Amino acid sequence: MALLLPLPQPGDSGWGPLLWDWGHVPLFAALGWSLAPRRGRPGEGFRWFLAVSCLVLLPFLMEGMQALTSRNPDWRDGLHGMLGGLAGLTFRFAWYQSRRRKWGLLAVSVLLVLTASWPLIRYGSALIPGRKAFPHLTPFTWLGTTPFWAMEVGGVERPLEYEAGTVVLPVEPRGHTSLQYWPPTERWADFAQLSIRCRSGAAAPFVLGVRVDGQESSRRLRLQATVNPGDNDLLIPLEEGSDAAEVLRAVHKLTLFSQDPGTQGWLSIERIALIP
Repeated sequence: MALLLPLPQPGDSGWGPLLWDWGHVPLFAALGWSLAPRRGRPGEGFRWFLAVSCLVLLPFLMEGMQALTSRNPDWRDGLHGMLGGLAGLTFRFAWYQSRRRKWGLLAVSVLLVLTASWPLIRYGSALIPGRKAFPHLTPFTWLGTTPFWAMEVGGVERPLEYEAGTVVLPVEPRGHTSLQYWPPTERWADFAQLSIRCRSGAAAPFVLGVRVDGQESSRRLRLQATVNPGDNDLLIPLEEGSDAAEVLRAVHKLTLFSQDPGTQGWLSIERIALIP
């Protein structure tokens, strides 16, 4: 029932969505614990078969049912639920065993939970090197979608495209493409410029929009820079607008976008950094 109730849509790609997804693990772990048959009861073998079958099939069935509600089905959520359920079942089963087998089954249970928790572990481990690298907001060191970066093309989020250690942002004549960065609530008040080193494969110059959102959604900086064909080393002042001081005190989101550029090609971004 909890998986079919409507949920508020998270407003960023930080911890919120990852914690919602990880919630499948303890939810189904509790179910797996409750489904473990009592030792010595008649038909114990068949009960174990039913319990395992339920914990493997039910998470994916519930994800399919979410298509009928306001929730968004995701096979990875089903995988999280399955791993959590089997972990709970294995954990309870361990208490029926001898000492040696008990520790082995407990290790299997912990391994299942860690496997399901990999996105959280990956994000958390990225926070440390990410903060050490600040004020460099790049390089993009992960394959696929990174913990801090996302790309939207026509309003649809898609994995980042990599090429020789850079991220490639498509540029289409009437398209709306954006590269979005969610910092772990950094203070940018001590920096005056945003530096973007990039290479344009577009046939003509176009304007790159830059939006910096503060903690309050109503406070944001709207900046821009002209990108010429070939190599570019853009320096964009951050201290523009009456809300600059308030926004830079606690930055929530950075968005780079090409909107109706009137040309087609690509923009390869090598480095994004803050300069005092």
